[in-house]
Order: sequence, then C-alpha cells, then structure tokens
Amino acid sequence: MSGAEIEKKLQEQITKFNNEIFIYDLLLVYNVPAAKIIRLQKGTTNLFKKEGWVSLKKKLLFKRK
Repeated sequence: MSGAEIEKKLQEQITKFNNEIFIYDLLLVYNVPAAKIIRLQKGTTNLFKKEGWVSLKKKLLFKRK
C-alpha cells in the first residue's frame, strides 16, 4: 500500500470520526485482518484488561479518552 492510499483512507476516517471505533478503523487502514480486529473488539486478544485501553501484541497500545 502506498503512502497516498494510506493518506486517502485516513482522510475518510477523519471525516467520519467516532471515538469508540476510531482505533479499529485505523487498523483496517493499515490492512490488519478483520478477524483480528473483531477479536480485539470482543476483548479476546486485547492484552490490556483496563477499561478504555486497547493493546495488540507488538503492534499497538492505545488509550481512549
């Protein structure tokens, strides 16, 4: 995926910003498999068990406000 393609997809995500699903949409932009994102949303692969945190091993640590 080229930088221009990533930039275009990020612009689309910014226009429909939703704090609850932003991080999952961002992962889709970077071609993380949908199955992995669904498991992350359900909490089965979320390594950080505190409320508001999303963690994906060796890839991501994100805190929602």
